[in-house]
Amino acid sequence: MAQVTVSLTDVPPATGPAEVGQRLRESELDICWLRESAILAYLIRLAYHDVSPASAWIVGAGTMIYAGIVHWRVLRGTGIRTTAGVATAGDSLVGFFLTCSTGGLVSPFFPLMYFTALTAAFRFGLRMTLAVTVFNVLLAILLHVLVPTQGIEPMAIALYYLGFAAILGATIAGWARRQIALTERQAGALTAAHDEARNLLHKLIRAQEDERQSIAGELHDRMGGRLFTLQQGIDRCCEHVTDDGPLTEELHRLGEEARRCSQDVRRLMNELRPTVLDDLGLFEALQEYGANLASTVPFDVRIDIDPRLHERHSPQDAMLFRLVQEAVLNVRKHAGARHVEIRVTLEGRHLTIVVADDGHGFDPGQVPHGHLGLLTMRERAEALGGEFAVYTAPGRGTRIIARVPA
Repeated sequence: MAQVTVSLTDVPPATGPAEVGQRLRESELDICWLRESAILAYLIRLAYHDVSPASAWIVGAGTMIYAGIVHWRVLRGTGIRTTAGVATAGDSLVGFFLTCSTGGLVSPFFPLMYFTALTAAFRFGLRMTLAVTVFNVLLAILLHVLVPTQGIEPMAIALYYLGFAAILGATIAGWARRQIALTERQAGALTAAHDEARNLLHKLIRAQEDERQSIAGELHDRMGGRLFTLQQGIDRCCEHVTDDGPLTEELHRLGEEARRCSQDVRRLMNELRPTVLDDLGLFEALQEYGANLASTVPFDVRIDIDPRLHERHSPQDAMLFRLVQEAVLNVRKHAGARHVEIRVTLEGRHLTIVVADDGHGFDPGQVPHGHLGLLTMRERAEALGGEFAVYTAPGRGTRIIARVPA
């Protein structure tokens, strides 16, 4: 069964501390896998050497234990910034020990020192990058002392690439941060625009309801009173006509027509603005609506309303009532259903409306042009800060669900 869902959660929220922490955690997990891959490569290299000193195996075991502890702390997700800070210095030491046991500055593992500068740039920015670079330079000098190389060239190359890695990392991280800041500003502007549009929509719907109420009041005050006076006048005329001639028949016909007209006006007033909705609230209004439907629609109606709504009176009620009305109207026009269920429930802090039928259903991707029922219901749900979904497929009926804050 196909689904069309419209939700206000599609709009990205402003970035908060929790989201920043989640981003840092995800980046730390990526760094964990890179760190463990480098240590695993070091252990494989030791295994393929005919003779590997015990100190090299001790370095491999120690660095793997370190990597495991960091990975475990990152998976826990607590103190992620502290873990990242410790790992920034720890990775430089890992690179130092792996390099020291495999040839010093000419070791294939020395590029791990460049990696630590890059990760520092992405984790914490320029200041930490400079600190890590200075630390790496000191470690490189110490490597040159502990594992001497011929000439000064390896030392110069190492220092050059350490500085280059730091500058490259800081530059790329700066670009990334500017792009993130721009994205967050755009997301904030989009959220603000969406909120403004929702507020305007809410005001528009409220103005529409006020206009409906005003027209219903005008019909009651003007047409209702005049029709009542007309009917009373016709009844009095009937009382004074003694014969059963054509005049009496015409007066009776006019009296019956006046009564039908009065009923039509009352029904129109009730459709424009049910008085029970203002007087007794959503629960009674929907109960009365369901009872009236039973005699006017060609399908069975089952209505189930949460009893906790009995005491509810809210400015939202009119829009919720209209949403149910629009859903039932769509069923009457298009569904060809035999059974319709209307269910209104309280679920925690949300109120859920479900209107389900066993009619023809339809393809949500091919709604004919000019059919605005779904759009109207979506707008009402959005105006209340809620979600709106339609589950349907050809030949399988339709289920409409609106979920709004209660």
